[in-house]
This record gives sequence, structure tokens and C-alpha cells, in this order.
Amino acid sequence: QAGSILQQAAASGDRRFVPADLEVSCKRQLTVCIFYGWYLMVLFWITFMLAEIKAALLGGISIYGISRCKEGGKTFLHRDGKPVITSIYLWQKCVAFVCLPVARILIGMIVTYSGCKFLVMQTDDFKIVMKVLCMKFAVQIDEFMVKSLLTRGLKKELQTLTFRSSFGKLSFGEWWDRGTGMCTSFACILIVYVFVMEIHFGGLFRFRWGCAAYRDVFPIAGVPPRLSISEVLARAMEIEYYS
Repeated sequence: QAGSILQQAAASGDRRFVPADLEVSCKRQLTVCIFYGWYLMVLFWITFMLAEIKAALLGGISIYGISRCKEGGKTFLHRDGKPVITSIYLWQKCVAFVCLPVARILIGMIVTYSGCKFLVMQTDDFKIVMKVLCMKFAVQIDEFMVKSLLTRGLKKELQTLTFRSSFGKLSFGEWWDRGTGMCTSFACILIVYVFVMEIHFGGLFRFRWGCAAYRDVFPIAGVPPRLSISEVLARAMEIEYYS
């Protein structure tokens, strides 16, 4: 509703019906010069996190396909000098399934939403970009810890360890690899993106666009001008030229 009031004031050129506190709120939201920075960074974050969730889902399918070991049976064999898990007990499969794919998917969903909200609430261009890089580092910190703490021999042993699964080479056919899979992934990203930007935070962005339209007609003291993508590229090229 506030965004509509600002849009109407900008269209009519009459701001008598705009409350003073709306201008104050607009001033806080319009410190970002590049409005499309929110959209680009949120899209990047969703794409990155859905790749993590997809990897966890495929890992869960592979764990589900490991054969169940009978009592007293062998769970390991060596093929070409490399250890291979051929079967596991039921309780081991349950623990692995809960601790690996289920936990990763739940954490991935929570981190995806938290990261999107964290980015949307930022009102500084530089911080929007830096927060994405910081969150990407935080998500990958477990990989850095493994590389730092494990010895070379143990890392080599873990890298060579494999398991035999009936879904080890999961494939949905040539039609999936020829474009259908990519279109499905793109559709999932688009659905999450539209939900976050247009539904969940749609009111906030409509208010921001209303503030931008209002500012274009009625300048607000201390608020920088809005820059288009072409203007950003032109300034970047100018800085690069003089540097």
C-alpha cells in the first residue's frame, strides 16, 4: 500500500498526501544505487545453494541403493588395491541417510532462505556483494577444515574409498541429458527465485520501487541517484581506463 501511494504521488506530481515518515523510510531504502544488485545476487545465491541441495539428493539416492548386508557378511572388498563398500547393515544405512543427505538438504534449505533474507535486507551496494562471498565461504568451511586437519595419507584413503550402489550411475536417459535435466534445474531455480522476490519479499520491493519513482520526481536530500546497468558499466570502464 505504501508503494502504491508513492507511485501515485510520482505519477500525479502531488506529494501532499505522502506522510513524512514514508520519506524517512524511503531514505533508508534508497542508499543502494544499483537496484538490480539485489536481484542478481539473490539469483546467484539460490543457484549456488540449489546445486548443493541437488548434490545431497543424488547422494541420498546412491546411499539408498547400497545393498543390505546380511549378518556375518562382508561389507568391504578391495578392487585394484582400492577399498570398496559393497554392503552395509540396516542401521548403518539409516544413520548415513539421516546424517548425510537429509541433514544436508534441511540445512541447505534453511541456509538458502536465510541467505536470501540477509541479502534482501541489505541497503548498501558493496555489502550486498561482500555478503554473498562471505556466505559462500561459510557454506564451504567444512571442506576447508577437512583439507586442513586430515593427513595426506588419510585424505588419499578417503578419496579412493568408493561404494557399490544400484543407483551409482543414475541416469534418466538421453532425453534427460540432452536438455530436459538442465531445463528442470532452471525451472526449480526460477520457482524459488520468484517465490522469494515476488511473493515473500514482494511487498518490500514494491515499496522500494515506489520510493525510486517518488525520488525521481521529488529529490530526497542525502539519497544518491539510481544508476542503470549501462551507467554502471560506463563508470566501471571509466575507472578502468583512468587506473
